[in-house]
Amino acid sequence: MLEWTAGLSEKAVKVTVEKGCVTLSGEVDWGYQMKAAENVVVPLRGVVTVVNQINVRGNASAGDIAGKIGAALKRHAEDEARHIVIDTFLTGSQCLRLFAKCNEQSDAF
Repeated sequence: MLEWTAGLSEKAVKVTVEKGCVTLSGEVDWGYQMKAAENVVVPLRGVVTVVNQINVRGNASAGDIAGKIGAALKRHAEDEARHIVIDTFLTGSQCLRLFAKCNEQSDAF
């Protein structure tokens, strides 16, 4: 049942039942898989309690996540900067005037 509804193999999660108490154990790659396994068994008839002892493998460190967020922000800023046009010209009194405007292109995300 876990394989059908949560996409988890028998090898990933072990289920034991005793007097309406369901214990889930094993190891999964992601936190949503752990929660999905629990959500599958909670509504079943006869289940009184669920003890979720599934471990989530640590796939990414906090540094990895921070680095990926920083890189995404940098890419976004660089993409936005490509739409800015800067024009300069000298006026009659030799004052430098600077104009910045955004291109009015709409990019689909």
